[in-house]
Amino acid sequence: MNRRAFLKVTGVAVAGQSIVSALTHVSGGQSDAAYTLNEATQSAVSSTTHLNIREPGEYRISGLVRLQAPNVEIAGITNKQSISWAEWGREQPVATFTAYESFDAPNAVQAIHVLGGTLESVTAVPIHFA
Repeated sequence: MNRRAFLKVTGVAVAGQSIVSALTHVSGGQSDAAYTLNEATQSAVSSTTHLNIREPGEYRISGLVRLQAPNVEIAGITNKQSISWAEWGREQPVATFTAYESFDAPNAVQAIHVLGGTLESVTAVPIHFA
């Protein structure tokens, strides 16, 4: 593995840990958050999660993905994201993603699909209610 790929992977891992800590702290203080995680199907190469958004508005959707293939794709969000990494060792790295979504109706369902990895966690934080 070359030095550049190693630095990218370790940077993503460190950033992911920081974001998880921050999101845990933020979401822990909001007892009436406007999202629920109602389904998580995980397999070796893909996973799907459905978010139920109770109130219309703009949301920041963030998540953690365990990378299990050299190319991982996150779909079901406005801007589909791809992550590539070089497999090395036995440990599978964790990467983060963030998307900004707008929902016009209450009780909207957002399905997030990950190909090449598993979605370990996802949060939807309201930015502005409609």
